[in-house]
Parts: sequence; structure tokens; C-alpha cells
Amino acid sequence: EASAGGEVMVSAMSSVTSEQFQGYCRQLKVLVVQAGYLREVAKDEGAKFPTREELELKRSESANSAGLSEAEGDRSVCWNLGRNEDFVAVSHPWFASGHPDPDGVQLKQLIAALDSKKDVVHDSMGVFFDFVSLDQRAMAAVENNYAIDLLNGTPSIYASKHAKVVVLPDVPTEAENNTPYFKRRWCFYELSAAYKKRRILCVRSEKGNVAIDEFCRHVPEAFADFEQAFEHKKSNKEVDKTLARKLAAIYLVEEKPKYFTDEQWEQIQAYKATREAVGSAAGPSG
Repeated sequence: EASAGGEVMVSAMSSVTSEQFQGYCRQLKVLVVQAGYLREVAKDEGAKFPTREELELKRSESANSAGLSEAEGDRSVCWNLGRNEDFVAVSHPWFASGHPDPDGVQLKQLIAALDSKKDVVHDSMGVFFDFVSLDQRAMAAVENNYAIDLLNGTPSIYASKHAKVVVLPDVPTEAENNTPYFKRRWCFYELSAAYKKRRILCVRSEKGNVAIDEFCRHVPEAFADFEQAFEHKKSNKEVDKTLARKLAAIYLVEEKPKYFTDEQWEQIQAYKATREAVGSAAGPSG
């Protein structure tokens, strides 16, 4: 069923201007990290994705040294999502609960993926990687409306017309959570949304880039098939199931699924129309 968070989003996103949308992204604290900055981080031995706190401190230091306030937008480290520009969105499994990539495997693969697509991706482009782009402290309190808004809005990133999606599907057998990529609920949703919207830039494994159509051959065409497959995917939180199913309906189906009432489906269509309008006006979150 539709969540209360979805209703909040419909109301919050109604008739917003580009400036209002950017402010909304800042309110939710959704960040993208500069690709060039991640490239520099990856050069260090044993490097892994920095925490959000480390990024925010580095951004503050960088802005101060440049004589800028954070509001003025120093972009050498990270900035708020919501500008009218292309960005990279990474779909990846979490290897452990405390850090998705504790040994830096995904960071190295991401840089290799970006290197293979230099004709499309440049170092000044922003990268969405959920561990650093989302406020994990808020995400942990999923009963909070703020967290629900984050969960409601974020997966649409993978279907945005500005998204260049990089898929990192490898999972080490020795990982704390070694569930395969395709068996994970959120990974399956992200891949399905990105593939249906033709947003995937590349699929990168330890052996190199993988043919996109071959990798996505099991992505369902019909929503009924998606729904059936989705039921068997794994997730750490039951709330993920409800929210991802709703978001899947927004992007993968045109007819009302059986678990929505007419009123709920009307809300979904209003939400979808608003998101698409905002995406056209304001960019990366559409």
C-alpha cells in the first residue's frame, strides 16, 4: 500500500520551482560527490569511500580555504543534488551493515568504470553513492517522516533523465553480507528502473565492463513478472518492501496494481507527474 511518506512527498513537490527544488534537496541533505575527488581518494593504499561526516568536514575546509561559504557552493568535494546537470548514480550491494565497501573494492571498480567512459563522465561530475549521499542516521530511523521522504525520493534517481547509472554487482564470498546482487530487493529495483529507462552507463565487474543487455536479460518486461520476482528478493527492512513496491509502480507500470486503492493510485499518478515536471525544470532528481 502507499505510505504516508508518499503523501507528504506529493504535497511537498507540488508546483515547485527549480530554486525551491534545490532547497528541498538541501533540506533532505542529499549529496553528490565530485568524481575527481573520489579519484584522488582512491589513489591512497587501502582507500575506501569516506563517511558522510568526513565529506562534510572536507567540504567545509575546502570552502573556507577558497573563501566561500557552503551556501555559495564549493564543488571541489561534494554538493547538494538538484542542479540541472548530468550525474553518476551507483547501484551496488552493501557488503556490511556499517560500511558497504569496507575494503575499498567498489571504490576501485567505480573509478575503473568511470575511466572506461571518459567520453561521457568528467571529473567535475557529481556521483550519487547512497552511503555518502544520504544521511544514514536519518535512514536508520525509518519511522521518521524525514527518513521515509528520503526512501521515497531517492530511488527515482536511478530513473532520472540526468542519471548515468553505473552498476557494481560483484559480491565477495567472504563479505559479511554475501547475498548476490540480483537477490537483493533494492538492487533489483534500481537495476529494473534504470534499465527500463535506458539510464545504465555501464556494468562493471572485476573482469571489466559487462554487456548491459546481457546482464539485464532477467529484468522483467511486465510489471506482474516484476512484482512476482520482487517478492522473493531479500532486504534487511520490511519497510523497504513497501516503499520499493510503490516506487516500482511509479516507474514500471501504467495500470493500477491490485494492492492500491483507486485513491492511492490517483496519489501515485499525481506524485509521478510532479516528479517528471520537476525533473524537466530542475534536473537530477526527476
